[in-house]
Amino acid sequence: MCPKCGNDIGQASDIDDFQAYCTTNDAALAHGWVEEAYTLEIYGDLRERDILKSFNPESKGGFNEVMRVWVPIIVDVLFGN
Repeated sequence: MCPKCGNDIGQASDIDDFQAYCTTNDAALAHGWVEEAYTLEIYGDLRERDILKSFNPESKGGFNEVMRVWVPIIVDVLFGN
């Protein structure tokens, strides 16, 4: 059960210890809008203590570098070679 909204949606947290409730993916799955949904965390600075900074590049250049590396990987996973 989501501690913020009270909804019983949170498949990601049911599968492992990932404490994220009521994500867009969870709602889409719970309501039957999609058969599968994926959440990919493609960036993380483990040295950073601030959660917002830890999962978000701080500069446009950093963002662009993450996209340059990960977009082809995600496209390959979803659509194959």
